[in-house]
Amino acid sequence: MALLFNFGGAEPEFERLFFEPRPVEMPAEAVEEVVADLPSGLITPELTREIIGALYSVHTVLGPGFIHRVYANACYHEMKLRQLPVQALKEMKVVYRGQPLAGIKFAHLRLGDQALVFPVAVTDINAISFKNIKDWLRVEQVPLGIIANFHALSFKPLILKA
Repeated sequence: MALLFNFGGAEPEFERLFFEPRPVEMPAEAVEEVVADLPSGLITPELTREIIGALYSVHTVLGPGFIHRVYANACYHEMKLRQLPVQALKEMKVVYRGQPLAGIKFAHLRLGDQALVFPVAVTDINAISFKNIKDWLRVEQVPLGIIANFHALSFKPLILKA
């Protein structure tokens, strides 16, 4: 419990706030909703459930308010705890006509040849270029991208296919 006081008005105000813990694991029906929206044959439903569940756990435990690197590190550790084949990457290569030009600093996770996960913390998810991420999925020959925006109060992963 906490007390919130406001002395800025004509009369002092206060409010009692109660902590209501959320479950650390994503409810099964919410996971199934995400999995049901995926085109069949991209990756196994079990792997999708584990990835989404890991992202949800990080969002629930940390909540919004950190920079994306904190979330990327937490997602990596959560996926390692779940024994997923995760690899932490810190850069995306820019390729032009088959030739690598440069690298862009962008923390993301690779799960074998199955998925790329992009933990972000942005106020406007539409500021991200989905076309560029889809192009990156094609270059990397990975069929699925998952963007997890940890700035939002509720967890709603965005699924992209190559």
